[in-house]
Amino acid sequence: MNLALFDLDNTLLDGDAETLWFEYLHQAGHLEGDFFGKLEEFTNDYDQEELDFSEYLNFILLPLKKWGPEKVKPWREQFLLEKIEPRLRYQNILHDHRRQGHVLVLITASHDFLAEPIGQMLEMDFTLSTRPEIIDGIYTGKVREACFREGKVEILNKFLDEQGFNPDKTWFYSDSQNDLPLMRNCDHPVAVHPDQNLKIVAEQAGWNILD
Repeated sequence: MNLALFDLDNTLLDGDAETLWFEYLHQAGHLEGDFFGKLEEFTNDYDQEELDFSEYLNFILLPLKKWGPEKVKPWREQFLLEKIEPRLRYQNILHDHRRQGHVLVLITASHDFLAEPIGQMLEMDFTLSTRPEIIDGIYTGKVREACFREGKVEILNKFLDEQGFNPDKTWFYSDSQNDLPLMRNCDHPVAVHPDQNLKIVAEQAGWNILD
């Protein structure tokens, strides 16, 4: 079998799912205050490969910690329709891999509350994402599994072992230098609208680049 892996933010999605989520909640009147300055700080740290992922996740889980998933789920459904579905792209690439019988996997640092339904919208076979800690139905803000940088490689390897998959060839599409650990472990890494550092690496390595 062959495996086609896809990053989400700024790859299959034109934008960042968690930032769009906060913007939606703010516009809908569910969140008050200036969250966007802090989000910008996290974005800058991400771009510089200096992101404290645990701190970021604790921040981004604020709505789920404050209200709980049952209250937030209806907001999520509207958010997916209004803010996510219109921004999905590269459906032709998904279709091409699907036509060839490849197993499609969304593998994203976004937390599972957002990633799982987006994976369903994209008709992915599997979705691998960051798993927050939940105790007695309550989000603690801590990380159980971080699907980020080297964590993506670890989560993918665990998934392959659990499924009994031994891919003949693997593709991975991503925009970010933070995904280099996984890209270097794939047969066919593809840089999608790559950031500056990823573009340099991709050009030097002769990887495919989608602008």
